[in-house]
Amino acid sequence: MEPKWLEIARTDLGIDEIAGPKSNPRIMDYYKAANANWAKDDSVPWCGAAMAAWVAGAGYTVPPEAARARAWLDWGVPLQDPKPGAVAVFRRGADEKSGHVTLFLEDRGDRVLCLGGNQGDAVSITSYPKRDLLGYRWPAGADVPAKVPVVATVEVKPLVKSRTVRNTVAGGAAATAGFFDKSCQLALDWVAALTALNPVKTAMLEMGGNVRAISLGIGVATGIKIVSAYVDDRFKSSTQGGA
Repeated sequence: MEPKWLEIARTDLGIDEIAGPKSNPRIMDYYKAANANWAKDDSVPWCGAAMAAWVAGAGYTVPPEAARARAWLDWGVPLQDPKPGAVAVFRRGADEKSGHVTLFLEDRGDRVLCLGGNQGDAVSITSYPKRDLLGYRWPAGADVPAKVPVVATVEVKPLVKSRTVRNTVAGGAAATAGFFDKSCQLALDWVAALTALNPVKTAMLEMGGNVRAISLGIGVATGIKIVSAYVDDRFKSSTQGGA
């Protein structure tokens, strides 16, 4: 079995920030678990707060200033041979006070697959370079299993980094669909004009239906390609989060 705090974290996969004045209630609960009542909305870095909620939910104490990622380096006991669920702390940039705290899942050579909060503004599964690892920790008093069954895991990243971008993508898709719908209508108008002059009206109407189907198919395929390219471009931005 996986440790309880990891099980809780898995149930939160997909929790993400809400753009604008509103905040995700679950993320606000994370801040409370970390005693970070000063956080007024979900735009405040929350990887440490999420960790506090999961660890506290499993019945363990959290470090002072748990909302700070590097505060977890002094929590619990060090772990040299990480097991799934080990708390992993990474550096973030050149600032020695900044970092990212997450949960170890798998060793993948020069990278570490982790489940954590504020990873692309969401609870997600992604990998981090091992060169940035600062240490692994385990709850004091909790048994360290000799072996934990590995749950088949793939990276689970948010579709795009923020809800604002998601709305932009949706708007772009709608605009693309509208453009090609107009193209299809023009094709039908053209067919209708021809049928008014042609004695084989029935045959032409059938042809018009085929033109619409073909035009719509081309339009949808092209629209999907445009939107997919837009989303792929957004994925090039960093998915790392921290505090």
